[in-house]
Amino acid sequence: MGREIIAVYGLTNTASVNIYEIQHGIEDTVLAGINNQEPEECVIQYDNEGEPFFKLGELEIPLSECMRV
Repeated sequence: MGREIIAVYGLTNTASVNIYEIQHGIEDTVLAGINNQEPEECVIQYDNEGEPFFKLGELEIPLSECMRV
């Protein structure tokens, strides 16, 4: 794949959401994928308390719970 992982969100003992990039612009986005699957670009959203999260498929991943690598 050749991309470097910058953060992870653990799902199980054998699966994780890998974050490869965070892009800042008019819409902030995250490049993320599960394990070694092709990553997709996800828009960063904010909940009622102002906490950032992104959706990857059916998953809502809070950025505050991701671990930097």
